[in-house]
Amino acid sequence: MFKLSIIIPAYNEGERIKPTLDDYCNYFKDDTEIIIVVNNCTDNTEDIVKACKKKYSNLRYIVADEPDGKGGAVMEGFKVAKGEVIGFVDADNATTAKEYDKLYRALGNNDGVIASRYRKDSEISERSIARKLASIMFRVFVKMMFWMPYSDTQCGAKLFNRKLTDFLIKNVAVENMAFDVEILYKAKKNGFKVIEAPTIWIDKEASAELGSPVKLAKNGIKMLLTLFKIRF
Repeated sequence: MFKLSIIIPAYNEGERIKPTLDDYCNYFKDDTEIIIVVNNCTDNTEDIVKACKKKYSNLRYIVADEPDGKGGAVMEGFKVAKGEVIGFVDADNATTAKEYDKLYRALGNNDGVIASRYRKDSEISERSIARKLASIMFRVFVKMMFWMPYSDTQCGAKLFNRKLTDFLIKNVAVENMAFDVEILYKAKKNGFKVIEAPTIWIDKEASAELGSPVKLAKNGIKMLLTLFKIRF
């Protein structure tokens, strides 16, 4: 049993994932497992992860051959994780290992903790206007539809205790990037206490799913439609 399991979903992250693995595997020791979910990749992500695995004893990976979105990949990671506390983080190292450790220490006796880029003490780097507008619109829709006490449901760094993780495995169905909202909404409805903590977040070049205005728009529409599915 590990104290902490950190899941990193990776869809075509060959150009970005090695620095993230170096950071996390060097920072966290043998009481932490780093689990990469190689998610239906068509690039060299799996080869890079295999090479890193030879170097780091606390690194493991699974391959998701079916076309799962980020949410589906995270859930696959949850199913195999052995930690007392289980979380996930994006493959781009926008949240560094040091910042993720701060999040872990903020968990306390709560059931979960999520990083927020919009808390008073948070620091974030500059983003493109398109991504800023998309983020604002999505936050407005989430607040109007769910009235949850969170300023940022979409930051890619979250942690949950084993009890909440087991609940999420059985009750979360959304596989696209709106799955964060379903996680928080269902946790709140079922009496779990998930807090929000400030973070330092460094914007990175957009992922394979959000790497162009067309992809951003397409995924944004899909996520908005998913919000209605979750709520109604």
